Amino acid sequence: MSNLDQEHDLEQISVSRYTPEGDGNQEDLIQHVLISDSMSRSRARSKSKSKSKSKSKSKSSSKSRSRSSQISVSVLVEECQHFIEVFSQVFDQPENIDASIYCAVPDDIEDECDDPYVYINVGNKNTDEPCAYVKYIASDKAIHIEEISRCAGEEFPEQGTGTDIMKKLIEVGNEFRTHLDPGTQLVMIIDSDQSTLTIKDVEFQLSWLYIFTTGETWYNRLGFREENYADNMRFLTKFIDKKRGKTTIREQFQKIKSDLQDPNIDPKVVYKYKEKLDKTIKLVYDSMYEAAEKGTFVARQFQSKFSEIPYTYSTTGLGLKKKRRTRKHKRTIKVVRQGRSKVKSK
Repeated sequence: MSNLDQEHDLEQISVSRYTPEGDGNQEDLIQHVLISDSMSRSRARSKSKSKSKSKSKSKSSSKSRSRSSQISVSVLVEECQHFIEVFSQVFDQPENIDASIYCAVPDDIEDECDDPYVYINVGNKNTDEPCAYVKYIASDKAIHIEEISRCAGEEFPEQGTGTDIMKKLIEVGNEFRTHLDPGTQLVMIIDSDQSTLTIKDVEFQLSWLYIFTTGETWYNRLGFREENYADNMRFLTKFIDKKRGKTTIREQFQKIKSDLQDPNIDPKVVYKYKEKLDKTIKLVYDSMYEAAEKGTFVARQFQSKFSEIPYTYSTTGLGLKKKRRTRKHKRTIKVVRQGRSKVKSK
């Protein structure tokens, strides 16, 4: 079997159905969620919408609140509207609109505060599956990616993968920054990397599978960098290139990743690989603490590896562009927001 890193990412494996002889009711073999965020979903079920928004608002820094007080709320609201239009243009309206599976459905702009913001749901209009849940905070010039789910269907299966969704989100930022004043710094943030891969009902932490084969997470490979990315990368590369037995940790997990794409893999082997992953995670943390005691590594710098991970856009050559009106098309799609279902028309 070919090496998975050379052929394609785990994220790009299509969801397949494995139906052994005599059994026609098997679950999907592979389910990939980039940000599962099950804890926040659980909290959302027990809290009101206002409390949820209050929590999100608390993420805004005091610096941003001070900045927003100098800018009229109406200007920031208009900026949110620009963001909605650019977002819809990128996701909903390619050259051939019928060739896009995506439908972006924005909430009302929250303007009853000093820091106007807007949430946007992205769904697969052919299957009603949720694809992404994004928030833009105007005063922070920050795009928060709160959730991404694999939403590919039988029609246009190349769309709806985590890679395709992320490329479009990055494209949104690249286009939107041309609507901001010259020199404005725009940032896109992964709020929480809880990427998972489920094989034979066994859940793997996808970020660690990538770390143990490449030294970085899937998001790192897309250009998202924590503050101490370079130091973390050096430490992890040194760790995975150590030999444990006859092969290095990197080589062992390259084989594991390759084996996990086999739909006929023995469940016992899957459990064995899960145990291997858990033990290696503990081992790398033990190595961090040992390095910290020797003064060669700062253990706490690793805490930013999986939360608040920024993608910072260049500010070179930008200028404020005239507001563009996007072409409307009527679509009805079921979208999922924080554990609730709702239907909106576009």
